[in-house]
Amino acid sequence: MRKVIIGLCILLTTACTSTSDTSVSLQKPRYGHAVVAADSQIFVIDGYDRRKRLGSVETFDVNSLQTQTLKAELAPRRYVTAVNDNQGHIYVMGGVSQHKTQGEICNPLVEIINIKSGEILYGPPMPTPRRGASAVYLDGKIYVIGGSELYGTPKSNYGASNRVEILDIQTQTWSKGASMPTGLETRAVVHDGQIYTIGGYNFVSAVPSFYRYDPAQNQWFDMPNLPTRLSAESAVVVGNKLITLGDYNDLDKVLSYDFATQQWQQPDVSMQGSRHQGAVLVGDNIYLMGGTRSGRESLNDIQIFPVSSFEQAESAID
Repeated sequence: MRKVIIGLCILLTTACTSTSDTSVSLQKPRYGHAVVAADSQIFVIDGYDRRKRLGSVETFDVNSLQTQTLKAELAPRRYVTAVNDNQGHIYVMGGVSQHKTQGEICNPLVEIINIKSGEILYGPPMPTPRRGASAVYLDGKIYVIGGSELYGTPKSNYGASNRVEILDIQTQTWSKGASMPTGLETRAVVHDGQIYTIGGYNFVSAVPSFYRYDPAQNQWFDMPNLPTRLSAESAVVVGNKLITLGDYNDLDKVLSYDFATQQWQQPDVSMQGSRHQGAVLVGDNIYLMGGTRSGRESLNDIQIFPVSSFEQAESAID
């Protein structure tokens, strides 16, 4: 079934409802993919469809609500990260691929999508290839944070990584940043010149950790913990708020954090539960793409949430 799931909060006293429209969906269901916005286009990159790793890129036009698949293909991988460099390119990094002789590997390849032409270029390989890392762009640099690494002889076990590696867009060179306080597969966002990581998985359990990284000081700081453990979610900054959608276990969990009051809240917003999805903000809407509910299936859902829905009927969480 082809569908867009549109989350709409309608202010009838404090009631919140969800409606859906069966008009469009991703062409390929996928999870463990990357989602990146570029103007009115959303790029949905790589991932896994429960049969194989994907090397395809779909674009979704937020105005026409149409999807199309780029002709050029990338290296097939899942649990990949990607980011817009604000200079006409999307950098695709890390993730897990299948090697002909080595089996499953963390892929060091850095592929660069020319947003206008669709051409694929290549950047300097990641110094430390990782699965489930999170990449953000800030002031001419890409920060690749956390994730997990393969270790052992042969390399067959995953362990959480606390690495921060920084790619300078101008010089195309990598450098090291201060390590995270602890190793995590996590989600990172940028707000007001600072980088924040939200929750994560340390290969023992999900965690409620919330950290801030100051690039100017190259230093990490503790933030108020989340009210609950959180992992495999998506995270988006909307103005002065941080929104998280989904969770590994509590699939329909939605949280918000107010940077001004430093308080976590529970928005009265409904979502189709999922994990390992991807979300971006475009205009006045948050778009949540794909995901899985159990790891045994992949979703082609496109869920659309008006930003205004997160301003209605929020309850504080101690």
